[in-house]
Amino acid sequence: MDLDAKVRKYKSLKNFKHKSDEEVKNFILEKEANDKAEDALDVASLFTDKEEKKLAKELSRKYLSEYSIESTPDRNTLKQLIYLETLQSRLNDVLNGYKEQDKMPAPQIIDALHKNVKQISDLKTQLQLVNPKGMQMESGLKTLMALKKKFIKWREENQGSRSLLCPHCGKMTMLKIRTDAWEAQKHPFFQDRLLTNKYLFQLYDEDKITLHDIAKVLETSEDYVKWIRSKLYDKG
Repeated sequence: MDLDAKVRKYKSLKNFKHKSDEEVKNFILEKEANDKAEDALDVASLFTDKEEKKLAKELSRKYLSEYSIESTPDRNTLKQLIYLETLQSRLNDVLNGYKEQDKMPAPQIIDALHKNVKQISDLKTQLQLVNPKGMQMESGLKTLMALKKKFIKWREENQGSRSLLCPHCGKMTMLKIRTDAWEAQKHPFFQDRLLTNKYLFQLYDEDKITLHDIAKVLETSEDYVKWIRSKLYDKG
């Protein structure tokens, strides 16, 4: 069955009828890739019990859909991890059996449980299973949205002017908006391409403001202010 036919088949289902063709297509391709990877792992063959086979398949599907595990060594490590996690379920059942009989579990069972948990933790660390693909996408989306919010705030605070480099002299120029056009004028906070303001340093020399005040106005650091003063205004 070709991809378009598969899309039509899925869109006939309740959960997909309102999704776009592109969304359904991406879902199908990702599912097929995960199914292929799951078949390659073949973790179910490690077990004979039906419930354990089912659990191993579920774990395999979960890890392959939520994490990017591409290399052959990593897939082999994942197979070992799924085996140990399924084994953990078996050990838990044994412990529950002791609890139901109101008996203390055998020391070797407790020891096996602790060792298994440690191995599971080590394998997860080895595979770096801390950043699921969904979380990475969510983090990237949050970063993008934060930048968008910053831009919106900047735009709101700078509606009346824009800054640019003059194409002729290369100096910073500020564009002030008029009702009919933009008006170009000398930028009050740049000398050449350096962020500064001569009058602020004049006030500083008159002991009316501090370097901290200048840094606040220019929205920069005091180290930068000291550097600009030594470069442009230091009389020594």
